[in-house]
Amino acid sequence: MTGIANRAQSACGNTRGSTRPVGQEEPRRILLALHDGALLDEACAALEALGMEIAVADTVEEALLLQTERHCELILIDAALARQHAYAAIRHLRALGTRRIPLIACAAGMDEAGRNALLRADIDDVCAPPLVRTQLSRLLHLWLPLKEDEASCDSGGAGMRSVADLLGAGFSTVAQTFCRESAARLDALRSGLRDGNAEDLAGTAHALGGSSASIGAWRMAGLCRALELQCLAGIEGRLPQLMDDIEAEYRRQSHCLAQMIAAQGATRPTSALAR
Repeated sequence: MTGIANRAQSACGNTRGSTRPVGQEEPRRILLALHDGALLDEACAALEALGMEIAVADTVEEALLLQTERHCELILIDAALARQHAYAAIRHLRALGTRRIPLIACAAGMDEAGRNALLRADIDDVCAPPLVRTQLSRLLHLWLPLKEDEASCDSGGAGMRSVADLLGAGFSTVAQTFCRESAARLDALRSGLRDGNAEDLAGTAHALGGSSASIGAWRMAGLCRALELQCLAGIEGRLPQLMDDIEAEYRRQSHCLAQMIAAQGATRPTSALAR
């Protein structure tokens, strides 16, 4: 275990016992299980710049041990490592906790068949090098679970507040358009789910995820991304739960938008916000 900690410290400049200023928010914990040393250094540098706490594992056994001890909130695993022993690593990692932790596989030149095989093995997403700050920032926005205190509107709408600050008075119109289009797309998602049309369902989820990301509703964008990938891989088991989660998140984001616009002194959005 000392070797793992030492490697994490040398590669990322982070230690398990590191201190932070009083009052500073506890960093989010990310587990990296990457074989390529250069790729690992690249990922560590980017994640450190993003304020993450990093744990590094060389093997499946080390990854399991670190996850048991550190309870990391997202795991980035080498696709080749994930494929070893018929994806046993994924099953073991999934069995470690009750909450679903995002598992992201990293692979260069991954084709659609390879990606779908990983998704069917219970990987959440697949990314390709380079693991630079912009790439990893996007992944974290989409997949990092909300902290308990971020479930409230006041602390959960940071992304949308950034967009509101950028757009100023024009944010009201953008928010109303988002809610109106999102309501229609949610109806289309429900219809697609009933009809079993995976291609249409994936397309609608992609569109809804893109509009959610553009307004800073990152949690909803991540859920749409998950539904889209599950459809593309032909996996049906998680679709109803993902649909429920997307609808619940839409209601939460709509409430946040209404509060933000009211605080700006702008005209309250249409009834779509209260859907």
